[in-house]
Amino acid sequence: MNYYFSRTLQCSFDDAVRRTTDALSKAGFGIITEIDLKVRTAVRN
Repeated sequence: MNYYFSRTLQCSFDDAVRRTTDALSKAGFGIITEIDLKVRTAVRN
């Protein structure tokens, strides 16, 4: 069984991250940590 929410946004990835972060903040939530996967995978190689 698959269960998820999906939304396609007509904006850049960076703008989507900013908008999501702002919406979470307004709802009383926050981002604890951010992981840059490009950096993480480069460190492993």
